[in-house]
Amino acid sequence: MIKLIVFFACLASTNVFADQKYNFEMNGSFKESTKILPDKSSFSSLQTVGAFSDSLGNIGKYECNGVREALNNGKLI
Repeated sequence: MIKLIVFFACLASTNVFADQKYNFEMNGSFKESTKILPDKSSFSSLQTVGAFSDSLGNIGKYECNGVREALNNGKLI
């Protein structure tokens, strides 16, 4: 998620210095399934799917799957 925020921040700062405006739009859904383990740590399975388009006429779809583990104090592993 942090990488996505950094990507959009870089894209936004580029627009300030660009001669032409570049628009990028993403639409999709996000699912997270979390299991709490006996030691109170957690294991999450993440899935996101969607589509994108930009002002240059490019269109496409995306799919991403991942996992996230956290200790019992909430700190990510």
